[in-house]
Amino acid sequence: DRSASRIHYIENFISDQECRAMEQAAKPKLHRATVADGKGGSHFSENRKAMQAGIKVHWDKEHLEESEEAPNEDSLTKHHIATLSRRVYDYANR
Repeated sequence: DRSASRIHYIENFISDQECRAMEQAAKPKLHRATVADGKGGSHFSENRKAMQAGIKVHWDKEHLEESEEAPNEDSLTKHHIATLSRRVYDYANR
């Protein structure tokens, strides 16, 4: 038996920049979500309408390097995704 799922509402959990970075990274990888088949695999379900995208987290970009030049857009996107991913991890494992 599993305990009932809980909904958590956390005000200001994600910044506008982090949200845009996730959208940008996910857009080219979005596809129909699958469900587990109980045998270690997965399949599409006619009842599931969600989309999913595997986004790589570049943990080395979690902290921007102090440098004289501004980071490029790719570095900022990777930084925002790593920062948000750390926040999610820390919250889920508290």
